[in-house]
Amino acid sequence: MLTLGLISNIWHQLEIASSVKRESIVNNVSVISYKGKNPLLAIDSRNQRHLLIPVKSFEQESIDTTSAGINIVLEEWEDEGLRQKFVDIVCLKSHLTNLFDFIVINILQEIEKQPPYPSLTSKRVLNEWREFIDKAPSELPSESVLKGLYGELLVLKMLSKKTEHGLRYWVGPEGARHDFKSGNIAFEVKTISQHIDKLQITINGIDQLWAAANDKLYLVIIRVEKNPIPKVSFQDLLDILLSFGIEHTNLYKILSRFGLTPDLINEIPYGFDLLETKFYYVDEEFPKITPDSFINENLPDRVTNLRYQIDLLGEPPSPQPQEKISEIIESMIQG
Repeated sequence: MLTLGLISNIWHQLEIASSVKRESIVNNVSVISYKGKNPLLAIDSRNQRHLLIPVKSFEQESIDTTSAGINIVLEEWEDEGLRQKFVDIVCLKSHLTNLFDFIVINILQEIEKQPPYPSLTSKRVLNEWREFIDKAPSELPSESVLKGLYGELLVLKMLSKKTEHGLRYWVGPEGARHDFKSGNIAFEVKTISQHIDKLQITINGIDQLWAAANDKLYLVIIRVEKNPIPKVSFQDLLDILLSFGIEHTNLYKILSRFGLTPDLINEIPYGFDLLETKFYYVDEEFPKITPDSFINENLPDRVTNLRYQIDLLGEPPSPQPQEKISEIIESMIQG
């Protein structure tokens, strides 16, 4: 099975071998076959990484050197003592090595479909990842942003366990009012790291806990604890999501809106452990400030924004029973 772990393991083996021999080293990706031959991964004498796809001829194949980070060229490499022709996808920038792994997997998945010209297939995949390839290295998002993102990814995991289309319900990063929405069901996710005897939730604006007529809104509270060695790291969680069938490119495009690019994921020096998950149905009795709280459904004159806190430590309101959460998740999938 083609996984990030498999690709990472091959790179690790190549790095060990190249450090000893000080020359280009290749290793085949045995789980994939293209026209009877296995693609190869290689590390050259400059420590650059390559994905090599065997071809009989360079006719009809093409190069792509428009990016300064990852190129497609046509090269001959020695494999098993013989010079052979390859479409060579090479990573030129060290900060792109994590991203390159995803591109390698994406290309190999397409190559497995036996396209006639692998260079054209590789170019199409590169174009899908272009915005990440050409983006300069950036700093990690803040701990607050990462914590909020981790919570939303945990909710995405709940949805993706039941459907490979879970990503389509994650609409908050696109600018929607709520984090997740499908039909008349919406989730607003709040991730907190407060002590267990405290449950104060910050609400941003009068729309965040407002639902249109006939809509059902749930406030999802994810309580986590920061941990330098988490049980499930960001990369672990992303691997789980991808194993559920979520499409690589679309997931990472959403992550980039949080400022988290593939080259940064393994640079996060900490993670979060999940402590508890609570779902609250935001009905008329739920404590909130919404447009309905004001005359003409607007903030008072000259008041441009409102940020407030609600205390959910006591009951009511009561969270939904844990056994009902699966039913709520299913209702979103059904729309």
